[in-house]
Amino acid sequence: DDAEPAPARSVYSLAERRLRPAAALCASAEFAADDPIDRLARFDLNEFLAWRAERTLDDFWGSGDEDRPAKPYFALVFDELRDAARKLGGADQTGGNDLQARWSPLKDRAQQLVAAAEESGLAKDRNDVSRAPGTTFQRKVPMIFAPQLPPGEAALFVLDGDERPVQLRRTASDERDFQARLPVSTAGQKQPQPETTIEIRRGSMSGKSADAEQEGSGQPWSVVWFYRGHRKARPFNLVVEREGIEIVYQRREPPVDTTVTVTGDDLKEASIVFILDCSGSMGERDAGGGARRIDVARATLGGIIEDLSRTQRLRVGLWLYGHRLGRYEKGGPVEINPDWEPPPVNLPIGNDVEEVIPLVLLDNSAKREFLNKLARAKPRGETPLYMAMVEAMKPFHWPAGAGARHLVVITDGKNEVTKQ
Repeated sequence: DDAEPAPARSVYSLAERRLRPAAALCASAEFAADDPIDRLARFDLNEFLAWRAERTLDDFWGSGDEDRPAKPYFALVFDELRDAARKLGGADQTGGNDLQARWSPLKDRAQQLVAAAEESGLAKDRNDVSRAPGTTFQRKVPMIFAPQLPPGEAALFVLDGDERPVQLRRTASDERDFQARLPVSTAGQKQPQPETTIEIRRGSMSGKSADAEQEGSGQPWSVVWFYRGHRKARPFNLVVEREGIEIVYQRREPPVDTTVTVTGDDLKEASIVFILDCSGSMGERDAGGGARRIDVARATLGGIIEDLSRTQRLRVGLWLYGHRLGRYEKGGPVEINPDWEPPPVNLPIGNDVEEVIPLVLLDNSAKREFLNKLARAKPRGETPLYMAMVEAMKPFHWPAGAGARHLVVITDGKNEVTKQ
């Protein structure tokens, strides 16, 4: 191809050499329409632009994302070079000349390569689900390559639902170790290629096992084909089939005429005072999502009260702190909880401590009141933990005959209040 323009250039060069010695004797206007010197310069520049266009098409570099509406990178560069050649009277000029003849086959090839870029890569796959019974699973990958696709070696890799690369190999019988990507030859004809079966190892390449990480947060995985900046991805859903544990219980009959004798004192009377943290941090969720801390605390404490109420012998009390006063934003004004009884006027936010249920015999009526107060407790204020404990332990809160005394604190942190 590089030798084709040589005869035409020889003619232009000969005319230029004959004109140059006589240039001083000739008026420039006589050659304005067809100056051999200018014609040779334009021919050389057009040839350079065409050579650059050929190299650009050979490189076949893409845009990196199949979803981009723009042309591939090589096509954009080719259009710019062709526009520059038009200004020289070359590409796409009517009438036909040596400059135009150089660009005509290049334009056809560029159009073929754009079509090849759109058609080649991963073929459409109806199988959008893969099942993983263990740490590895297999998936078939159909591919198609247009005949105009420049030969080379593409890369095939897999991303989990968090866009992290995982390791793979061609099949379970492949002797090579798992790796980050597989080489794929692009040589072929425009027809579906034999499906490549790959074996994929669950778990990212960070070294952690599949069960030690959250895999993709429930988002689809994807198989990715990448060749000279051309990227084709096909998503699929992964279903992890975890093995269960079967437990068989066989009830054994007790020996005949078995007698069970229980001795000991009657259940002694006792009193239990619960202190529940209603500070703002109790409204947060633990790492990984899930229920709020206050919801877990209320459900747990409610279950304890249900169990204790069966004895009909215990006294219980409930203190709350941080439930009436709070700030919606750090450093903002103090807000009053409209869902609770108003606190004393000018009560500092760091002193928001209240005995909502004095010690009372835990019968069915007291249980209902206790659970009702729990349901209304919402996280809002600060953490006056020490004040709540000191106030709850004062003697006048424990009447005579209270029996064994217990103080139980449910909190997620330490004493932390605003200095008054």
